Amino acid sequence: THHIFADRTVSMRAARFQDVSTFSRVSPSKCQTNARRRRRRERGSRLRDSDNAIEATNDANEDGDDGAFVQQPQVAPSTSASGENEMTIVFVAEDELYSIFVNANDQKQKIRPHRLTTATGECFSPLISKCGTFVVFAAIEYYAMELFLVPTEGGAVKQITYMGADFIRPLSFSDDGSELFFASSSQQQTPDETDVYTLRLDYKNQEKKSDMPIAMHPKKLNLGPATAFEVNVDGTLALFGRNTQATRPWRKYGGGASGDIWIAKNSCPNPQGKDGKTYTDFKRVDALDDFFTFVSQPKWLDNSAMVFLAESKQGERGLWSFSVADNAQNELSRQPTLLVKDANIQSYSIEPSGKCTYASRCGHLYTADLKKGSDSIQQVAFKWTGPRKQLEQRYVTSEHYVQDWDIDPAGRFMTTIVRGEVNSFGLWDGPALKYAPIKPRKDEKEENSEDPMGSALCAKIMRESNAQARSRFARFTYDAERLVIVSDQTGEDDIEVHWEDNRRMPKRLNIPPQTLGRVEEMVLSPEAPLACVVNHRAELLVIDINTGETKLADKSLEDRGMYQCSWSPCGNWIAYTFRRRDAEVIKILDVRTGATQTVTKPILGDSCASWDPDGRYLFFLSARELQPQYDALLQGMSFPHLETVYCLRLRKNVRDPHLKEIRPVGDESYTESLALGDADLDDDKNENDEEDGKDKKEEGEEEKEEDKGMKSKSKERRDKDVNGDDEDDEEEEEE
Repeated sequence: THHIFADRTVSMRAARFQDVSTFSRVSPSKCQTNARRRRRRERGSRLRDSDNAIEATNDANEDGDDGAFVQQPQVAPSTSASGENEMTIVFVAEDELYSIFVNANDQKQKIRPHRLTTATGECFSPLISKCGTFVVFAAIEYYAMELFLVPTEGGAVKQITYMGADFIRPLSFSDDGSELFFASSSQQQTPDETDVYTLRLDYKNQEKKSDMPIAMHPKKLNLGPATAFEVNVDGTLALFGRNTQATRPWRKYGGGASGDIWIAKNSCPNPQGKDGKTYTDFKRVDALDDFFTFVSQPKWLDNSAMVFLAESKQGERGLWSFSVADNAQNELSRQPTLLVKDANIQSYSIEPSGKCTYASRCGHLYTADLKKGSDSIQQVAFKWTGPRKQLEQRYVTSEHYVQDWDIDPAGRFMTTIVRGEVNSFGLWDGPALKYAPIKPRKDEKEENSEDPMGSALCAKIMRESNAQARSRFARFTYDAERLVIVSDQTGEDDIEVHWEDNRRMPKRLNIPPQTLGRVEEMVLSPEAPLACVVNHRAELLVIDINTGETKLADKSLEDRGMYQCSWSPCGNWIAYTFRRRDAEVIKILDVRTGATQTVTKPILGDSCASWDPDGRYLFFLSARELQPQYDALLQGMSFPHLETVYCLRLRKNVRDPHLKEIRPVGDESYTESLALGDADLDDDKNENDEEDGKDKKEEGEEEKEEDKGMKSKSKERRDKDVNGDDEDDEEEEEE
């Protein structure tokens, strides 16, 4: 419909609220024909796109893209039957566990993974046992996360923990495989707090350990929060890690979660083997701080050598190894060695013989030999036959993706921002229009081309890659003819003005980023082309959307010092929340003069100002009265419901809204103005009532005079009738 009437001067949206005769010159048959042609073209384009997508997918699969996003791979321990280049790998794909048998020498023929689980929830962190017969993994079942067992070759799934925790992860097995170490948030105050537990596994055949074990009751080790805990091959040393759960997404990370590793000795081994071994005297490996920016996922390679994923201070990222001396546990006996150099490693697994498998950030599966180094890296190509649940049609809740919305002053249209895109549509009917950010021309020079902060680089990348910028704060103007949008197409926030009908060319105000900053809030005037903007520097700006002229109205020195701006109905005042060092106050800005004044005296804080439609009162939330109540949970006094709604009279002659004039029942002089308590409106009403009374009196006098005239005329008529009747009676008597 938009293309059919494109040559008309009347906007589609304005015309649909007018008379239907506006579109009388276009016949219905022509509309139907054009609609059928348009649907046929769209259907053909969709079929061509789907065919191209299928061909691209097939080509990618032929080139080695298996079509599955692989995560958290685990390699099974080597056995006497397995060859040097053969290994069994268990990984997570599409929230399920799969196993695959890989031969590094024969990668020509694609193999098919075997599905191990069919869980109702998501599966996490598989861990293969020392004997290689079963896999321990975490899964969500019945609103809780527990540990489960499944045979490596496939079979029934068995639950081994019943802790009802929000978080649980298997960490490692003991040196003999009879104990399982895992981290859990059970018996903790918050799900973020974890501790290390040990779970003893009993086998029917303790020597072979080829059957499924029976899990005993878990025991808490009281080691505190841990993301890694593993015992070496001999069981003499234990590795303990914190903040080592994942790699950092940015290069040369230097934050507080860079990863810490401790080493402890087996202080008192239990000869009976019932309660496990005790590891004490943990010492932090401080020497790693001199070589690496972060350390993650540490594992034992042998009795003294450890492998971990890290990035050196020179920028080399991959798998590193180092050895810990037996006598000095916190000193490195030699320099760290880079085993596998790959910056895309997300998670990995090793076994004592040196076999390694890891998953990249792109979801690909790789194998390597730590003894041969980076030259032994090979991508595992397999034929994926999974259900591809991520490609299925999903029904999502739209409110999760709607970032912002606004309604025009007349209540006809609505604009929404969904995933950074601005769309508008009629509330009752009509098409939806999309407002794309203004892309700079090739010959246009950016204002921030010499900005050293990176905005010029961001704009260059977006321009070369033809990427779409992010839009925020779409607001209708006072006349509902334009939309004001904040976009970062130039690398920094700028304000764009689009026409509501999307037919005329939009414009960018080109406000320097040093002046505008990063927009945190934007409110438009209800009576003028002005915008009130609050940026990240806690500055209140008033911007003319026609010319781009910007004026600094107020500034706060506190973090997020101004917010919740509100225009008055007349468009001359702006009320906003101003944060001081001690409390929050309500301030009012006079847009005509630029003067500001504080209108509240807070006790704990005032916020969220809102104007009365007639401009007589200012409503706001305030915490002024404390009402202590006994709290059964805290065993003391609490202060609920601190904030309540308060009203501020903006003029002296405005009556208190709580003091209403009492009138008799049925008195018509009781009006809405008296109920609201506006003295000016009452005076005007009284004057109008007096004038109306005078008019009524004059009309009443005129009506009385007319009634008197009518009565005199009717009396004369009655007298004439009586005299006529008497004359008739006399004539009859004479006859």
